[in-house]
Amino acid sequence: MNKTKRLLIVLLMLLGVGTLFLASHQDISAKKAPPPAPGVADGGWQWNGADVTGVTGPIDLVSAPQPQWYEVMDWQSITLSGAAELCHPFHGGTQGWVADIRIFTGKAWEPIPTTMGWVPDEEGTYLACAKAPSAGTYALFGRYVEPEAKPMPECDFEMVFLFLPTDFFRAPAFTDPILVSNLLAIVIDEERIPAEGTVAKYTLSNITPPGAITGDLSGTTTFQKLSDIPIWYPVAYFDGVINMNMDEVETYTVTFTTMGCYVRYDWEAVD
Repeated sequence: MNKTKRLLIVLLMLLGVGTLFLASHQDISAKKAPPPAPGVADGGWQWNGADVTGVTGPIDLVSAPQPQWYEVMDWQSITLSGAAELCHPFHGGTQGWVADIRIFTGKAWEPIPTTMGWVPDEEGTYLACAKAPSAGTYALFGRYVEPEAKPMPECDFEMVFLFLPTDFFRAPAFTDPILVSNLLAIVIDEERIPAEGTVAKYTLSNITPPGAITGDLSGTTTFQKLSDIPIWYPVAYFDGVINMNMDEVETYTVTFTTMGCYVRYDWEAVD
């Protein structure tokens, strides 16, 4: 890469020519299982069987411990005198919880097929139900299933960014092929100006050849108004140091994440 090309690339970056259009992105914030809370399985046992009686009592976790990965949803088990359709309110089924009705065998709590749903409709009660195959003692367990991650909506604003040399007064000479810089990003949509304190993140990836860009390849900051920069928009100034070899770099990708969406800019050297 000759000196003229290197100068052109740096000038393009400093002018922030990279106008960024946003694409959907997935927030991978993993959700841990919350402990059973009031409302998850409030209510008592219900059954429907000809001449079948039922008696509730404390669940026995001494003879048979609760199944691994499952929580006790009702500390009252029920003992039925015969086969019956067995149900229990389970509103947690609308909040990521999965019900599991089990029968006590003397040594373990064995699962039986359990369904969940509104009865008779959404104006009724959300129930966990199973067909109790015989007389016996039954209990309600449950586990929390992490919801599928949903892609972020596509952002509807534009951004520009630039690599700001750490030694700005030496930058115009460009005698050193290594550009040592900090990253700065700006949202330029007047209707979506981020409030001061809004979190912004960046990552640098798809770097070729490997090692052409080193240093802080990711970082986090907040949008702030900088009094010493004559600009109306708050800016995201990342103080991590990025080292870019302007003679070698061929491609890289900058991804910004802010305000619930992300923006990706793919850069490629032009011969």
